[in-house]
Amino acid sequence: MHTLLFFRKEIWRQSRLSMSDQLDIHARLMSRYKQVPDWWYLLIFVITFTIGIITIEVWNTELPVWAFCLALAIALVYAVPIGMIVAITNQPIGLNVITELIIGYALPGRPIAMMMFKTWGFMSMYQSLIFASDLKLSHYMKVPPRTMFCDVLSAALDSGLGLSIVLIFFTLQYPGNGSIGLNTIHKWWGNTVYKNTADAQALPLLPVPASGTF
Repeated sequence: MHTLLFFRKEIWRQSRLSMSDQLDIHARLMSRYKQVPDWWYLLIFVITFTIGIITIEVWNTELPVWAFCLALAIALVYAVPIGMIVAITNQPIGLNVITELIIGYALPGRPIAMMMFKTWGFMSMYQSLIFASDLKLSHYMKVPPRTMFCDVLSAALDSGLGLSIVLIFFTLQYPGNGSIGLNTIHKWWGNTVYKNTADAQALPLLPVPASGTF
């Protein structure tokens, strides 16, 4: 609300200025390079948005599409004000608790949906600020915007592929065709431990005597 009341005019004005209109010497030097067209960002958004919907619909995540869109909307709304706080104070503010409260109230009893909502609501905003920080660094280092855009995209795809291979194949599948850690990690990782608790089995803390009273 503070950002909306006191900085809305400046944000709107800055968003409409091109590189050549800036008075900063770095912006004038960077104006010689071709800027990243808006449709590049739009294309990536459409692709990732489609993959996100496919993920929550194909697998049993218990996360509806409207909640997925709400998580992205939260990240979009908070990106600018939190980005301003980080730029001024160097103290980031996470949305992890806020997203947990929202999805916990909207969809109670769905832990997988909660984690996915938290990831899209919090990490989307956080990664956008990291991306803005990378672009700021390239701005001062006079790296062409299109080159920097491709470098960041390549790094994201390479790291995502590498982590997927390590986690899915080497950790879960190799070499026992999915049975590796069956008697170790599967028992303490948290995915089955909750089933052995009194709450999961609907058992009382203390057994009730035959008399019916303690």
